[in-house]
Amino acid sequence: MRCLVLSLCTLFALASAPGWAQASQPAPREGPASQPAPREGPASQPAPHEGPASQPAPVHAPAPVAAAPGPAAPAEPAADDDTFGSFVGMLQSAPVSATAGGYSDSPGPADSANVLPSGAGLFHFALALSSTPDATLLLQAAQVDAPQLRLRFGVFDVAEATGDLVYTVDTDEGGQVRARVSHLSVGGRVKLLEEGGFWPAAAVGVRFGLPLDTLELRHSGLIAQTNVQKTLAERLTLTGNALFTYDGLTERFAFGGAMAASVYVGAGMSFFGAGSGELDLDLMGNIAAHGGGAYDVGSFLRLDLTVSSEMWPNLGAWGVRTGATVFFDGF
Repeated sequence: MRCLVLSLCTLFALASAPGWAQASQPAPREGPASQPAPREGPASQPAPHEGPASQPAPVHAPAPVAAAPGPAAPAEPAADDDTFGSFVGMLQSAPVSATAGGYSDSPGPADSANVLPSGAGLFHFALALSSTPDATLLLQAAQVDAPQLRLRFGVFDVAEATGDLVYTVDTDEGGQVRARVSHLSVGGRVKLLEEGGFWPAAAVGVRFGLPLDTLELRHSGLIAQTNVQKTLAERLTLTGNALFTYDGLTERFAFGGAMAASVYVGAGMSFFGAGSGELDLDLMGNIAAHGGGAYDVGSFLRLDLTVSSEMWPNLGAWGVRTGATVFFDGF
């Protein structure tokens, strides 16, 4: 029994010693099965790829996001060296719009057939000089109209109201200088036809002259007028008027008319030529030739100049008239 106890104590002491613990572990197995043998030679590492594929693939930046489509840029006009073609193109592209020049009755003796639209207005101011046949200087003018005023206002799209006033300085039969309101009238104009195709624009108007000298109704005057107008090739405008007048103070009836041709040349400039005539029941009257031009300053102002020469019966009598027209596009 004592021997058995001593044997157990000896074994316990040996088990507690570190050297014995390590020696008691089973020995590792040697050879290929103990650990995977490292591969030697070219197979020990992955063979590198040769050539361009051996480099890492380049990293591409993300594609830019396309911008939202906007308005296309205006195309550059093609150069055109054809001078004649450019001139013809200019003649076919005259601006036609609601402007002072489009509605003005000036320059020239032939009034426009265009009626102002509703709410629009037009004001014309002019200075006119006229002479006798033997006058050679402007200072020898026999009559000065300063000013000649005309006011037009669109009541409807096809009708307008008009008013005219002329202040005159001249000489009476005794050679005395006199200044007075020589003409004051009110009236209106109505559009009959709108221009289109072969048809011209047409309008009729009536003005009643107020008897300022006597203030008697029987001395009132009357002017009835028909206007026609046609635009050709967008640059050439033909205008014609036929009128009937009655002067209640002198009890004189007269018939008259005017024809005018106006050409727009560009840059706001236009030129015209015209002829006019008048004949009363006593076969007395006059025939005159007119010429001049106008310049449109923007859309709302026209400046004009007219030079006239009487052909019959007072050959050589002349007249000069300059004016300005202001257009108001609605009130």
